Amino acid sequence: MIRRLSRRLLPAFSHHTLPPRRHLAASAALQWLEDELTSLALPGLGPGVDSHACARLLQACIARGDARGGHAVHGHVVRSGGLARLDLFCANVLLNMYAKVGPFASARRVFDALPERNMVSFVTLVQGYALRGEFEPAVALFRRLRLEGHEVNQFVLTTVLKLVYSIWADFI
Repeated sequence: MIRRLSRRLLPAFSHHTLPPRRHLAASAALQWLEDELTSLALPGLGPGVDSHACARLLQACIARGDARGGHAVHGHVVRSGGLARLDLFCANVLLNMYAKVGPFASARRVFDALPERNMVSFVTLVQGYALRGEFEPAVALFRRLRLEGHEVNQFVLTTVLKLVYSIWADFI
């Protein structure tokens, strides 16, 4: 049901339908974001990304539903040395940003490129698949989480229960 609604509603929110004033506001917001990114640097490493500042910017993009801003942050991360320069916390926030505001294929690419993954990395992607109604990849990823020896705790079980309920609800 959500898929059908999103297919009908998303074209209505195309960037082509925004009034010019909104374009200016979006441009100003992106310029501010670029200025903020330029000011972030790791001491002694030249232009780079402070992982916590990067995470805050990404969380702001998630809260606003701003995929373009999140993509700009990711681009800055790539230009500054890539995911290997980020700690796992910030990398998981980047993964979460793509899982929530898209494009979702980028979430999978970020996940696959992570030099290290933890339970949060897996669960974030499992939730993203489940939200899109893609249950087979979600279940396969959960199995992979277990095969790689990650702990299945209350957080993971809650996510899996929501996934199972979503699958079950489709058959009712």
